[in-house]
Parts: sequence; C-alpha cells; structure tokens
Amino acid sequence: MYLCTQSHLIVNAYDEPHLQEFYQHNGLNLFFSSIEQEMLYHNWDVEKDGSLETRLMFRDMILLKRPSIR
Repeated sequence: MYLCTQSHLIVNAYDEPHLQEFYQHNGLNLFFSSIEQEMLYHNWDVEKDGSLETRLMFRDMILLKRPSIR
C-alpha cells in the first residue's frame, strides 16, 4: 500500500530485507529506527497481533525538484 501527498510518498512495505533495500535504494527512508518503536507507535501487541509484517517508509517528494538531490 502507498499514499502520495503533495510532498511525501508513504509506503507500508513488507518487513523483508530485500524489499527495504529496494525502497532505500530508491530514496525512501524508514519512519522509525527500530521495529520496537514502530510497534509502540501502532500499539502493537505481539501476543495478540503476531509479529509486525510491514514497516512504514517515506520519501520527501519536494527534494526531487532539486537537481543536486536527484
């Protein structure tokens, strides 16, 4: 799933290393530095909900307008 606002692209990517590497190679960053932080944000209960299968990632689309950052 993805969401594109006027200035950000937000992706809810599967928590698989090769997919995260693909998205990071294409300029997206993780919202949270650890999966524990993301689970806390989502109020995720591992015992009730199981393991977190996705990670939120984003890209600031405004930066694409700057030639030095493309």
